[in-house]
Amino acid sequence: MKTYKLTILLIGSLNIMVACNSITKSIRDTFDDSSKAEKDTAASASNLMPDTSKQETVQQRKIYKEVTPPPVKDFLSDTLALGKAEQSLRKLPQYNGKKIRLYDDIHFYDDGRVMLNLQHPENPEYIDAYEYDDGVWSEPKPVQISIRTNLQSKLFDLDRIKFRTVSTIMNNYNEKAGTIEGAKPVNHVYGIVWDGEFIWYPRSINGSRQRFAIDFNLDGSVKMFRRE
Repeated sequence: MKTYKLTILLIGSLNIMVACNSITKSIRDTFDDSSKAEKDTAASASNLMPDTSKQETVQQRKIYKEVTPPPVKDFLSDTLALGKAEQSLRKLPQYNGKKIRLYDDIHFYDDGRVMLNLQHPENPEYIDAYEYDDGVWSEPKPVQISIRTNLQSKLFDLDRIKFRTVSTIMNNYNEKAGTIEGAKPVNHVYGIVWDGEFIWYPRSINGSRQRFAIDFNLDGSVKMFRRE
């Protein structure tokens, strides 16, 4: 009798364990299905949402492209650009209605830059350096001058030269260089004040086999051209 009761008890326990396992599996399957559904929903939402990082990068590139000015080329031959640089220099507030005097040298580059030194508009003993780049003149920068420097011998009235003359010099130089084997076109025209006189440069043309001297008048016309 006791054996029979024990058997009945064991069978009941086994049934309860089987039922519990079924319930546990059902609960686990439910959570797994729920987790999978959440992942699928998140993935779908991610696909539907725009990639803002890519859009921001494209937008930044677009803005950079719009605000970045194109590089200046052939400045030495562009009479309009040269004239604009000169006029904007003469319109600087500190020189309004005043004579502008060049000191020592002035440089023109084919990438659109101009570099020069000017006598200070208020104190004639001072010299300031200016640079023209991207169509704008820089603020004046003080230049250190030795007490032994003869300022007057290095000063020249800017009214006596025109920036457009640079184009004439470039054309005349390149025309001569084109007849000389191995000579290269000019990409830098400059002027130097020497003993109160203004001299245009370059003053030589170097070929692969020959070298020529060239000199320009103040208006850019050829003053002298000979083989050295």
